[in-house]
Amino acid sequence: MEQLDGANDARGLTRGPYLRAGRLPSTSAWLVLYVAILVGPLLAAAGIQPQTDHPFLQEIAKGLALVGYTILAMQFVLAGRYKWLDRAFGLDLLFQFHRQMGVCAGVFLLAHPVLYAVGGGEELFKFEQPWEISLGRVALLVLCVLVVTSTARRALSIEFETWRGVHNGLALSVLGLGFGHSVAAGGDLGTWPMRALWTGVLGVAVFSYLRLKLMHPRLARNAFEVVKVQQETHDVCTLELRPLGDGGGMQNLPGQFCFLTLHRDKGPVEEHPFTISSSADDSGRMAVTIKASGDFTSTIPETAVGDRAIVSGPYGRFSYVLHPNEDKLVFIVGGVGLTPALSMLRHMRAIKADVTVLLLYGNREERDIIAREELAGLVAAGSCPVLEVVHILSGADESWTGSRGWIDGPLIQRHAEAYLGEAPFYLCGPPVMLTSVTKALGGLGVPPSRIRFERFAL
Repeated sequence: MEQLDGANDARGLTRGPYLRAGRLPSTSAWLVLYVAILVGPLLAAAGIQPQTDHPFLQEIAKGLALVGYTILAMQFVLAGRYKWLDRAFGLDLLFQFHRQMGVCAGVFLLAHPVLYAVGGGEELFKFEQPWEISLGRVALLVLCVLVVTSTARRALSIEFETWRGVHNGLALSVLGLGFGHSVAAGGDLGTWPMRALWTGVLGVAVFSYLRLKLMHPRLARNAFEVVKVQQETHDVCTLELRPLGDGGGMQNLPGQFCFLTLHRDKGPVEEHPFTISSSADDSGRMAVTIKASGDFTSTIPETAVGDRAIVSGPYGRFSYVLHPNEDKLVFIVGGVGLTPALSMLRHMRAIKADVTVLLLYGNREERDIIAREELAGLVAAGSCPVLEVVHILSGADESWTGSRGWIDGPLIQRHAEAYLGEAPFYLCGPPVMLTSVTKALGGLGVPPSRIRFERFAL
């Protein structure tokens, strides 16, 4: 993992706690720590009560319950937007891991009663049960709803804000119900050391949740005011913000993103992630460029100068400054996916970076191209950075004389053949595009270590 200190020297960035971060533990070290936390209660229970009179399958069932519940509690940490975890992995990777471990927790906890019953606890199948067993049943029912709504949100056509509220409520319910069931029914939790440890597991989850939910009122330094609303294209709008108070504004790397909450006279008050499209060389102002693609984003043009905003961030590792030894880069972007590339290009221009960049920029129609004149100006400048832009339109009319179609393997090879052997490829666009371009680059011999992207669809 390349360290930020070297990136600071090479790319002219020295501000902010993110940039001043020292050496971070390796990915392997983080994974070892995570696994140790998951199995910690299980090992503690085995150490405190090494002898058991339960059948083998029931011991397995209890072990799965201990580990599954700990995974569930750690989900709140993974989703807690801790900066130290973001610096190590980026929120994109953390959220993907969060989803995968949520399914894992569901499998473990659902297997718990099945194995316990098969191992000699047939009474669990009876309708009438003690209250603590009924509590566990309710917890499993809520867990099933949680897993289904999490893995099939888009198939169920659930709006993101609605889903997030339901998801949080269900997760907290499972956490509370599961804790009550385990303490009342779990023999392994009968001793005070195990009760204390188990309460600590619950406490970490509750702390992470409250920390995130109560974060905004304490972030006066991340309070902003809208100073400019600029229509970029027919469906893309840029909001320029300036910090309020003495907080100093956002200190970000070019290419990072933030969570933005607008407080307006009109429009909903919702929190959404957006890339910071402005250069990172000046914390006095920041900009986010947003495409109208849903109920909330379609209201962005209604934002007025003087409206207030809360910004949480910055987050992500999608930035060229984290790789200071690379001087030839390829950006492959689609639509509003241009924004992190635009932020990096603006930063390169501001610090006069000695780099060469090829930008393959896909859109449907000519009117969809964002910052077309600015990109043309960077190309015309001829240096710092040296930039080549290739516009590709999938639905161009007869007047278009540029490239047509989709960004696929042949097109990449035609325009980027000189970069295939050594340059990193930065991708940003719709999920379908990321999948197809990643596959195309693999077919052209580009290893995964040189393909960089972040999936911003939560």
